[in-house]
Amino acid sequence: NGGDFQFADNGTVFGTIKNSSSDFKIDIDVQDKDFIVTGNDGGAAITALTLDMSAEGTATFNSNINIAGDATKLKFGANSEIELIHYHNVGLMLKNTNDGAAGAPHFILQSGDTDIADGDYLGTIQFQAPVEGTGTDAILIAGAIDARAEGDFSSSNNATSLHFRTGSSGVATDKMTISSIGKVGIGGTQTSMFSIHYNGWTQADGIR
Repeated sequence: NGGDFQFADNGTVFGTIKNSSSDFKIDIDVQDKDFIVTGNDGGAAITALTLDMSAEGTATFNSNINIAGDATKLKFGANSEIELIHYHNVGLMLKNTNDGAAGAPHFILQSGDTDIADGDYLGTIQFQAPVEGTGTDAILIAGAIDARAEGDFSSSNNATSLHFRTGSSGVATDKMTISSIGKVGIGGTQTSMFSIHYNGWTQADGIR
């Protein structure tokens, strides 16, 4: 009546299929052994999916993940409080479902570099039309916003500037920079940077 089917090799049960309160349940019975799905794709053997039981069931897919349906969601967290939502024919939305002040969504770019040096990129957001039919310049990076280190990072320094890049005929290049101390450079070089204050007066320095 339990409806259990056990799979064993030389007396060791390595898997069980069972009825669990009318749920169809598959157990991997050997510690830290994985659940692996293999197949044949056009004559080639593939491992389509691996569930790593030594890493809390981490899933590794061999290729694409296709989530069908409009307004579908990927949910993250023990309470499923962070959602990445499909916006039909437009793109994706990031939502924090918490109420109050804790409900503000955060999108954070993090570098894995353990030794940030002058000029290193901490993150970049880039804009591109890679399938534009005319090719050449048209498919290059047309715009970007970069965060770059202004010097070697240390326990007392994380000076970073934001670089706004646009392209006209080629890969986008720096057109405006905001330095770590708030100075703004538009065109030119770092020595062209100036300060702007909008509290009834304007101050500029270093203009050449």
